[in-house]
Amino acid sequence: NFFGSSPLRNKWRVLYGYMKDRDIISHSEEISHPGFDRSKHYLLCSELKQLYVAITRTRQRLWICENTEDYCRPMFDYWKKLCLVEVRLLDSSLIQAMQTGSSSDDWRLRGTKLFNEGQFEMATMCFEKAGDAHREKLARAAGLVATANRVISTNLELGKASLQTASEIYESIGMHEKAATCYIKLGDYKKAGMVYMQKCGTSKLEDAGDCFAMAECWSEAAEVFLKAKCYTKCFSMCSKGKKLFNLGLQFLQQLEEEHSLENSKSLEVSAIRTKYLDNCAQHYFERGDIKHMMPFVKAFSSMDYVRAFLNSRNLVDELLSLEMEMGNFLEAAGIAKHNGDVLLEVDMLEKAGLFEDATRLLLLHIIVDSLWSSNSRGWPPKRYAEKEQLLSKAKEMAEKVSECFYCFVCVEADALSDVNKSLPSLNCTLVEGRKCANLLVELVASRSILDVHLQSRASGYNIELGPGSEDENSCNDMLASNQMSPQTLFYVWNNWKSIIIKVLSQLCHADGPELNDYAVMYEDLCAKYFGLRKDGEADRYVVLNVNASWLSTAGRNSLQQDGNRCFLGAPQCYSCAQCFWMNELSSVGFSVLKKLEAIVQISPKSSSSYTLVRTILIINEIAKFLEEPQFSMPKSSMKLRSFFVLCGRRFFELVFLVWRDGTTRSLLRLLDSPAAYGLIADSLNSNLRPANKNLTHGHLGRTTMLLLHAAQLDEALLSRLLQYLDNSSDWAEFFQYFKRFLDSGGDRSSLISNFKRSLEFTFNVKWKDELDYISPICYVGLMECLGFMASSCLIQNDFICCTKSLLVNMLECRTSKVYIDTCLVSNSSPDSDLDRLAYTSGRFIYQTIMAILTSKHMLQEWVHKTSCPSSTSYKPVLLRLVVTLYPLILTLSLGNCYEVTHNLLRNEVFKDLPVEFSQKIVHALQIKSRTPSNFTRVLADALAAIGDNMVVIGTPKSPVDCQNLNAYMISKEDLYDVPKIMALLCPEEASYVKQETPLPEKSDGNKSGNVISGNIPKDAQDNEMERSSEMDLADEILFEKLETLRAEGLKNPRDIIELLVSALPWLESNTPAGIDKRLLDDVRRICSEFENGSDRVRGRAFLAVEKLRQGENKLQLILRVLTEASLRRIESEATKKSMNDWSSDAAVQPQADADRCSDDDEPDTGEAGASTSKKAAQKQKSKKKSKKSKGRGKK
Repeated sequence: NFFGSSPLRNKWRVLYGYMKDRDIISHSEEISHPGFDRSKHYLLCSELKQLYVAITRTRQRLWICENTEDYCRPMFDYWKKLCLVEVRLLDSSLIQAMQTGSSSDDWRLRGTKLFNEGQFEMATMCFEKAGDAHREKLARAAGLVATANRVISTNLELGKASLQTASEIYESIGMHEKAATCYIKLGDYKKAGMVYMQKCGTSKLEDAGDCFAMAECWSEAAEVFLKAKCYTKCFSMCSKGKKLFNLGLQFLQQLEEEHSLENSKSLEVSAIRTKYLDNCAQHYFERGDIKHMMPFVKAFSSMDYVRAFLNSRNLVDELLSLEMEMGNFLEAAGIAKHNGDVLLEVDMLEKAGLFEDATRLLLLHIIVDSLWSSNSRGWPPKRYAEKEQLLSKAKEMAEKVSECFYCFVCVEADALSDVNKSLPSLNCTLVEGRKCANLLVELVASRSILDVHLQSRASGYNIELGPGSEDENSCNDMLASNQMSPQTLFYVWNNWKSIIIKVLSQLCHADGPELNDYAVMYEDLCAKYFGLRKDGEADRYVVLNVNASWLSTAGRNSLQQDGNRCFLGAPQCYSCAQCFWMNELSSVGFSVLKKLEAIVQISPKSSSSYTLVRTILIINEIAKFLEEPQFSMPKSSMKLRSFFVLCGRRFFELVFLVWRDGTTRSLLRLLDSPAAYGLIADSLNSNLRPANKNLTHGHLGRTTMLLLHAAQLDEALLSRLLQYLDNSSDWAEFFQYFKRFLDSGGDRSSLISNFKRSLEFTFNVKWKDELDYISPICYVGLMECLGFMASSCLIQNDFICCTKSLLVNMLECRTSKVYIDTCLVSNSSPDSDLDRLAYTSGRFIYQTIMAILTSKHMLQEWVHKTSCPSSTSYKPVLLRLVVTLYPLILTLSLGNCYEVTHNLLRNEVFKDLPVEFSQKIVHALQIKSRTPSNFTRVLADALAAIGDNMVVIGTPKSPVDCQNLNAYMISKEDLYDVPKIMALLCPEEASYVKQETPLPEKSDGNKSGNVISGNIPKDAQDNEMERSSEMDLADEILFEKLETLRAEGLKNPRDIIELLVSALPWLESNTPAGIDKRLLDDVRRICSEFENGSDRVRGRAFLAVEKLRQGENKLQLILRVLTEASLRRIESEATKKSMNDWSSDAAVQPQADADRCSDDDEPDTGEAGASTSKKAAQKQKSKKKSKKSKGRGKK
């Protein structure tokens, strides 16, 4: 009744609160209990102590009996929950369980008592019953020793046998000292010494030595005395015979390493040591056994004595080894340098703590072995087994200098590594080398990237690129995404070439008065690359590899040898290096040219034409560089000429493919290049007619088209053109007036008249006899340019008609754009000459086109004769002629469109045109009221059917002509803002979504046409703005983070994950190309672990980000996608701003009343035009209330 008699009574229930706090019982169990209060439950401590005593004093079993459950239940419940007790009823089985016999502990205690009383046999029996084998053996051995002590004097055999058995028993139970005592009694001193030495620890080593000495085991005794620090006894043992001589030396060296001898106060030992070393060293030297002599020399107490001893005997190598062993690493490094042993010098510098010097020297050694080993020509770096190990050592040493130096060395080690590197990793190395200003890394990385380009097939290059792909950022992005293009090849070539040119410049001026930081950098680059070490202040270098191929014959003859080192004067070094780099420039340059030549031979497509033209310009630029006198090599001029011929031929073929496909902006980007302009000038003397050495008509047309688009013509090119033209020819006069117009904007009438006469002259040539005649598409383009410029003067007071494609082309053609601007000058008075020239030029174009269209077989022959990769087929030329003809007739009233249509129908022109166009035009012949306005509507619908809408520019004198017209209406004021017009006509280029918005029905029940609109309806636009406002803000924050992270560098995994968290919604909603489901799931998991996980889980997210960097570098793919989206967003915002400005200025062109078109006229076209004129908008607004059934829209 421990609990029943406890003064705590019901207060034991406080244990339930403890059990709930420790989750031993559920909190949901409704058990009433008091809360613990130290002041109320102070007796609990005393009761628990008593309970502790009762439990811990129990010998076998503890029984706790209670006759009431109220007070004991809390503690019982606690024990039962922990499974510490079992509950039994008090019955006969319990009584039986409580009856037990003597335990093992009882027998063990009795045996211990008997052992201590010396009754070993009885103790052995007790320990046996207790099951204690150890004590049983101990008691038996003690009994044997006691027996031996009693009988050994009378019965020697029995005594020895008892001791032998006792010693074995002692050893078996680990009582080795007692076993050794038995062996000593037996006279087995060696065995006793072994037991003391091996089993009894350091405290018994001297006893072991004494045993070995008694057994005359001198070497064993000496070793044990040494371990026991009994030095007098030790060297006494070593002096027992000459065979122990080396053993004594070994002991001395060991003592010196442990600094034990210095602590010895024995003068006897010191004297023995000195005499011992002197005698041994002299003995071995006299015998010529240097190998055995050196250990005794090393043991000399004075290093000065050692140096004197070895130097007097000319033992330099032995001194080097000894300096190293003595820790004199600087002295050892000096000896190694004098011996020319670079790796040994590196080790010594490292051990001396000069980690930076050691690292730089080791990298220099690796460079020399990589570039200039046997049969190596300086590139590519040679692979060898030890390189990676040496690079790792360089990194380890650099890490001990500074973080900055460590990064510098890591970048250089990565560049020199034999590990196969991908294009992205090489580009990363190049960028890192540029960041840390490591010219060697830049040189090696750029040359490695060049090798990847040169070793790849031409088909592996991405040539479907547009303007901007040659920019540095674009090239870096392509390389980072493991892509190659001619632009990336040119970019890397320029990077590599610029370093070489700067090196050559430095070599040419190396004898200047002083070296600045710039010169020191390039001198250091040369020294690294060629394996040179500056010899102090002397004007000469140590050449690490005298067999390197960069050394010329004269250079080798100038070498000066000093021991194992060879020196070369600085001027001779510079001369050899300059010769090497010149050869490298030429060799690599021609390899690049050959690769680019293979690329430009690829059949061009519309998507690849821009890149192919750029490639031609690149070839021309590289060839011109290699042709420069300071870089040209003997016999290279003939090789370069073939590349110049290729450029002159393929440039015009490819550039006209760009122009033919309508990518005029790309064409202007190409023509703005000085290389393109120079290529045009250089091509003149290669395209001459054999008869009179004048320019061929074909090349004249091509050159004229390019100059008109570029609006460039300087005096040098003009003089060359006139050189290959008759001074009195129409073309010569045209180019002179063209130059005058570009310079001052004047003489427009002379420009137009000479332009017209030049084209007329060219058309009248007997083209079948010409080797190179102008192509039809080029001639049509020049006629379009003439017609548009000539009729531009009508915009001021009238209007002109043209197609959308023509207006876009003319606005992007710089000459025609400048011409339009001169016609739009507000204070300019009407020019009768220009009006007359507009008509005469239009008449010429009209007659020329009709002559061509009515002789289709002639056009087919013309196309066939001038066929080339950049030319077009017969049908596109035919369509181009027709769509040029009709708007010109309507603008200048040159004839009857219905008659022209009938004539063309009779000559079967329409059967070769698109059906949707031909059907609408031919249908005009069925209209009863054959008015110009009706044909204008027919033509507008026909042009819209082929996607080349009609455009009306200016203010028509008869507004009725433009009513119900499916055309763009552009006022002369709008021509001042070309971006707005381009955004209207080419919304797809501005990422502008084109939608169709229906107009409200007319009040008379007839349906009005649809307006082609680029604007979202107001209600939809408001909803869209509400939906997208938050997305726009999130996107803005995302792209700001992206720019910040790129500026700071992708180093911190936490910053990268935060960017991924912001980017995840955008990636999920846009699903950009290249981001597959698996990668998107990886990003989701990383973001989830980072946002919701513990520190350990976040660690997994950081590791996952590092994995994204590795392999295919999927992280770079995500960043590239985000960067492209950011750029598109910037462009889209700029376009939207432009379109909003346009929309605010645009007005609706009123539609025709229902009674404007009679039943006899052509039915309603189904579409209505929109005007961009502000005046028209104001006029429309003022008439809004008075007009009925008016459609409204925006173009």
